[in-house]
Amino acid sequence: MNGTWLLVALFALAYLGSILLKGRAIRGFGLPSGSEYLVIGFVLGAHVFAVIDRQLVAQFQPVVAMGMGWLSFRVGISYLSVGTRAIRVSRLLLGNLLSLLVTVGVAAVVFFVGRAFSFSVNDLGFLALGVGLIAADNTRHSVRWVAEQCGASGPTTELVGDLARCSALLPILGATLLFAVVPSDHVAGLPFALRVGFPLLLGIALGGVLLLLLGRELRKNESWGLLLGTCLMAAGACLQLGLSSIASLFILGLVLSFSKHRWDLKAMIAPTEQPVLLPMLLLAGASVNVQLPSAVLLLLLVAVVAKLALRVLFGALIVRRFVANRAVALCIGISQMSCGVVSVIISTGIAARSNSALGNALLLYTAACMLLGEAIGPAKLRQVLDEVDEISGNDSADHSESLAPESEMLKLRPGP
Repeated sequence: MNGTWLLVALFALAYLGSILLKGRAIRGFGLPSGSEYLVIGFVLGAHVFAVIDRQLVAQFQPVVAMGMGWLSFRVGISYLSVGTRAIRVSRLLLGNLLSLLVTVGVAAVVFFVGRAFSFSVNDLGFLALGVGLIAADNTRHSVRWVAEQCGASGPTTELVGDLARCSALLPILGATLLFAVVPSDHVAGLPFALRVGFPLLLGIALGGVLLLLLGRELRKNESWGLLLGTCLMAAGACLQLGLSSIASLFILGLVLSFSKHRWDLKAMIAPTEQPVLLPMLLLAGASVNVQLPSAVLLLLLVAVVAKLALRVLFGALIVRRFVANRAVALCIGISQMSCGVVSVIISTGIAARSNSALGNALLLYTAACMLLGEAIGPAKLRQVLDEVDEISGNDSADHSESLAPESEMLKLRPGP
């Protein structure tokens, strides 16, 4: 396949993604995190049919960088709320505490087990931090998918959804450390702290400028031009410097979430997630490399087991504050194995930037966690919601506002 045909295929997949968002009849279609498109990309990649080789994928790296940045921007602008419901500060703190515990735990296990092999301290630290950050991600799509399938609603459904959404902050900000370790020649001479801080400061600065440009009245056509232009500027600057466009655009989106036009902006941006995500998953799957050193593969297996164990342990301990039933709390911990958009954008960005066995290992780890999460997470979550009587028992029942796709929730937003 040449670049032209691949581009046509990506546009077709993006169109498919936009179709899947329309109509209540097919909501909940597919797998929660879209990992089937990751598998399709792997099958079309170098290890199976070799339809999409790695050199061809490398030609699309600027497109991938912009796509991943846009997804990060989408996560940032939605981080503090679900539809028109603001996430409580206590749940923000608990969600980030859970992410921190999982990151530190998985990273520590991988680092100490890896000392038995002949890794350098820098390489081992890079791998340990990378898998720790990816392990901290818990996709919000899993909760919505189960809710769409089962017609679930209630406090436990909202709790697990809020914790999943709050899990994005630490992995995205932590990824700036990984990007700063492998900078381009343009910024290699700059202090490490500046390489970490520049994407964050750029996101804050451009977000502030964008708030001023949007003004008092939101005009949709003008706003699209401002949003796309600002995001392209941030992503292009970071891509040229070899720094984290993911963190920069996330911060930009987070700043915009404080705008008085935030509901309108979210309603504009929410429908774009799926059309961008599906082509990115296909390219990420085609980039997965399983031909890694046996020591690296063993550490990835250790990291998967560590994530499962720590998710169950820490998730159950934190959820027990809200759920009295110990068995239900344990199942909620297991259901948090699912991962999605945040893991994909981090691992794909690092793999493209480092172009090394360790970078490819992070992408393979993400793929393994996504597939394992699909097998475990939704089933356990459905069991939990059934246990606490939050499943209506009628898949075709009308869902509450809190379970509808975000673009539909925002149509029901309150007045100013």
